Amino acid sequence: MLFQCTLQCSLVSHPFFLFHILLCAFDTFSCAPFYTFPHVPFYTLSWLDRICTILKSESEPAILVQAAAVLGSFACNSEPSIVQILVSSGTVPCLLHLLSHDSPPVIATALRSLKILFECAQVPRDLLFRPNQELLLRVIALLSVPRDDELNQISAAFVANVAVTEHEQGTLFALGAVQPLCKLLFSKHAKSQQSALEALSVLTRHEQVAKVMAQDTQVTERILCLVKDKRASLRLFAMKWYVVWVVYVI
Repeated sequence: MLFQCTLQCSLVSHPFFLFHILLCAFDTFSCAPFYTFPHVPFYTLSWLDRICTILKSESEPAILVQAAAVLGSFACNSEPSIVQILVSSGTVPCLLHLLSHDSPPVIATALRSLKILFECAQVPRDLLFRPNQELLLRVIALLSVPRDDELNQISAAFVANVAVTEHEQGTLFALGAVQPLCKLLFSKHAKSQQSALEALSVLTRHEQVAKVMAQDTQVTERILCLVKDKRASLRLFAMKWYVVWVVYVI
């Protein structure tokens, strides 16, 4: 009981302190099941509601980073019923709201957590593919942020996760996602190249994207060079794109 009271009070008066405890306990993004936390299911303490409140009202980047990371830790390798609790509590709109923040670390952490959530089938992607599509345009813009390879890489990985259906792939193509992804293929950072290849492998399943990329000889030659790269991960993702491209073009 004392432990529960301490956690509840910490969320109100010392949120940064509580997030630090949670992150240590859940070993952030290491896929440690959060529901094994010492006899205290997070939803019985209304932690999610309070964390969402903090995400909506807090302006301090360090606290927002911690809060977004905690939500990602909650979702990592969780059972469908637990993810549904996260969705019902409004965590996805709160994280999407952070994509408009001025702090790159806040945006990067929000994208990581959203990537984990959108891997779950029960998370409605229409929150992202809404009619005004401002959030998608924001994510696409992050692909081209200068001198910020972390944001470029995470944004590309996020695109790869959310472009599941042909409609979603077509929407991202229409909004201009392919061009900045192709530019990332020429990045000096392997992780950015790998995420770009993964995203392009997904988008190329759309017939129109496959045809456009077939006409860009510079990009196709670049990917064929990466097929021969000394790094195994890049070779794998480059070959994955090549196989998809051949299937959908031929």
